[in-house]
Amino acid sequence: TSHFYCTACHCWHKSTCGRTDLQSEDWGLRDKNETRRHAELWKNATTSVERNKLFASHGVRWSTLWRLSYWDPSRQIVVDTMHCLLEGLAHDHFREFLGLTADSAHRKSDTTPAFDHIFFDVDLNKPQDFSEKDVNAVKSIHSLLTDAVPDIEGNDTQLIEDHILKLEKKLLSRKVAHLQFVSEGLDIGPDVAHPGKKVYKAHWVRSLVGWRRTQPFSSGLSKLRITTPEVMQRIADVIRTTDRPSSLRSVPYNFGEAKAGTLKADEWCTLTTVYLPIALVSLWGEGSEHRSSEIAANRRAILDHTMALVSAVHISCLRSMTTARAEAYRGYMVAWIRDLKVLLPHAPHRTNGHMALHVWDYLRLFGPVRSWWCFPYERLIGQLQRLPTNHIFGQQESTLLRSYIKATKLKHWLNRPSCPPVFRDVKCLFDR
Repeated sequence: TSHFYCTACHCWHKSTCGRTDLQSEDWGLRDKNETRRHAELWKNATTSVERNKLFASHGVRWSTLWRLSYWDPSRQIVVDTMHCLLEGLAHDHFREFLGLTADSAHRKSDTTPAFDHIFFDVDLNKPQDFSEKDVNAVKSIHSLLTDAVPDIEGNDTQLIEDHILKLEKKLLSRKVAHLQFVSEGLDIGPDVAHPGKKVYKAHWVRSLVGWRRTQPFSSGLSKLRITTPEVMQRIADVIRTTDRPSSLRSVPYNFGEAKAGTLKADEWCTLTTVYLPIALVSLWGEGSEHRSSEIAANRRAILDHTMALVSAVHISCLRSMTTARAEAYRGYMVAWIRDLKVLLPHAPHRTNGHMALHVWDYLRLFGPVRSWWCFPYERLIGQLQRLPTNHIFGQQESTLLRSYIKATKLKHWLNRPSCPPVFRDVKCLFDR
């Protein structure tokens, strides 16, 4: 039953979450008469087993709202943009898919080996003078030789040379006997310019480093690392130094850190439409510098993909809506969903992406989302939660109602012309 994730159209099963073929009949809004018939079948079922089968087949239960002749859930149950776009897609894209967190920026590089190689088995062919410690040392050299270059993208020669230099230093700290055993197991001799001369540790190291240069430097399976400490620092600098109007909500300067706390939807709106685009454009946009042209092209593609989501969020939050704006919103959302797995293979398609495409239907039906999103209701819930109560059920409801009515009457009186000036001066305290 969890596969009936959409209340609006006929798309079924979570495997359809990444679909963007909007011309398909599956995307058409459900017929209310058919949905009503399924709800009545569920209502008239005589056993729980029969009801469970009906729900598994149609994903519909009876609701008292069906007593209303005009009830049409596919058109009257809207997709809330506050939860779907701001706390859903924006959060997922920046926090999870791009990994814009302090933990991601400072995490250790992926330890996936760059390649697999069957080395000469030291356990089966252990020399007589080798102890268990020597065996483990040989195995550690095998691991060093197959290590991937951390965070490499494409053929980044600078990263490869840095990796080779570190490998050489690590091998020079190992014993000659261990290096010789590994080299002979690979059927390579010491790198000596003139045969017959004395062989030193450096000769074995040069041989192993030369062999390593002939092997792959990346498995191609490691997760793309986009976030670095420099990226997070740039975002923090933009938040701290950008001049903003007082009407724009402030956001934590330490965005991405655990101590910044859980961001609210309004803060995600400000980050998505103001601060993060400024920071990422300055890092990955035209004129930015990268280690290679491949990295620059990849970051620019990710930036363009991110800006598609930013543009969709911006349009959806506008105070007025037109048909052209609604169409532009849907175009940006389609582009973001279509390219998600191409640019960020580790990012899964989620139901929020599908439901975000249906926001287009409700923009055309009801206009700007500010008239039907959940911000006012969440604010009211917060006010009710702050009212003092005795927490006794049965009395709690009446206490909440009386307290709310008292506060409302007080605010109404403070707005009247007959209100004494001394009380009007403290009105701002009640407006919070």
